[in-house]
Amino acid sequence: MRHNAFSDQIRLSRRFAGRFITSVISLAVATAAGCNSIDYQKLTTGEISGSLFVMWVGEGNSSGDGSFLFVPDPHDPLIFHRADPAAPGSTIKPGLMYTDGGSIPKIAQVFKGLSPWG
Repeated sequence: MRHNAFSDQIRLSRRFAGRFITSVISLAVATAAGCNSIDYQKLTTGEISGSLFVMWVGEGNSSGDGSFLFVPDPHDPLIFHRADPAAPGSTIKPGLMYTDGGSIPKIAQVFKGLSPWG
């Protein structure tokens, strides 16, 4: 009886290992299939129009970030038009917003040369 229990355990372990390996391979194939490259030279470009007005409103925190306020000009608003006017979000018109002046995530700003000021 002891031999049968051991054999059953080995069979279950092999079945689990086989399913695990199949799952890992499937995940790798699905991930690789989703990876592709974009040829930016072939993309149609959008267009930016309007004026940009940003005011400094504070020193920020110890990481050196400043606080800025983007104020849209009611007579000449900042607008981005995508090349395809039928695409969702084809026109982007930002409203009043606070910003640190850069697009560098906080976690990356600890590295030299990656601050909003660098």
